[in-house]
Amino acid sequence: MKRVSKGAIAIAAALAQAAPAYAAVIPFSGTATATASVGVNAACPVFRGIASGSGTSSYGAFTYSHVACTTGATGPVNGTYIINFGIDQFSGNFGGTSAATATAGLFDLLFTYNITDGTGRFAGGTGSFNQVGTVSTLGGPPSHLSLNFSAVPEPATWAMMLLGFAGIGLTVRRRGTPELRPA
Repeated sequence: MKRVSKGAIAIAAALAQAAPAYAAVIPFSGTATATASVGVNAACPVFRGIASGSGTSSYGAFTYSHVACTTGATGPVNGTYIINFGIDQFSGNFGGTSAATATAGLFDLLFTYNITDGTGRFAGGTGSFNQVGTVSTLGGPPSHLSLNFSAVPEPATWAMMLLGFAGIGLTVRRRGTPELRPA
């Protein structure tokens, strides 16, 4: 058995501690509720929504905030967000749509979030996730948001799934149809 120097062990331990847990893709999913206020400014002169709230995910409890810009209560929406777990957080931009429902004062949201920055265990993280939710303006200000986040499979995941399906198809094709024999 070879001897390993104490220096090599110390270097390996330092490198292991320095590596972030999610230096690659962050598969985020969870739920959140938030309240939003509306305003305007030079960057978003028609409709600017500022939301904050809290939620839960497979990573634990978090706070959520975003600044959104749209041309009105319905239409395309874009903005920036932060999901904060305390010392660990990630943030980025999002885009999507807001559409009126059959009930006046209720709007369906469909956004795609891109992760562009992170700290702590999310340092160096990337990825994207989707959000389906609703906004209720019933009862007056503030508006109430209900958000459901789901992870978006990465291209490598899709490629592996397609290869798996192709492999199953080839196996079935090679076996052919078994001949039916009379009893």
